[in-house]
Amino acid sequence: TGSIILAANCWDGVPQHGDFGKILRQHRSPRHLLNNIESGRLNIQDSWQAYILCRLCAAHDAYFYSDNLSDEDLAAAFLKPCRDIASTVRQLVLKYGKNAAVCILPEGPLTVPYVEGYA
Repeated sequence: TGSIILAANCWDGVPQHGDFGKILRQHRSPRHLLNNIESGRLNIQDSWQAYILCRLCAAHDAYFYSDNLSDEDLAAAFLKPCRDIASTVRQLVLKYGKNAAVCILPEGPLTVPYVEGYA
């Protein structure tokens, strides 16, 4: 477990094209959405994206920084608002302790991180 802070421009908000936003809004929790996909009840375009997001949100506190998404947009995506990254990091260090590990991935989608010795 742990916390993740994501940051993205999201210049077009939650896209109106495709089914990603609609899928998120139709479910009350990450677990609800995961259950529907894993059972085969939900198998439509963009469900894979919602599935990956909900796996992350079911396992971690996920904070999201973007000037182009409202708190309501973030809540619909099961994400916690982050309006100031430095402040959120300070809060999380207080939560996890002074030995909290921090990892920054400036090109996250192009990076495959791993922790040595972790299975």
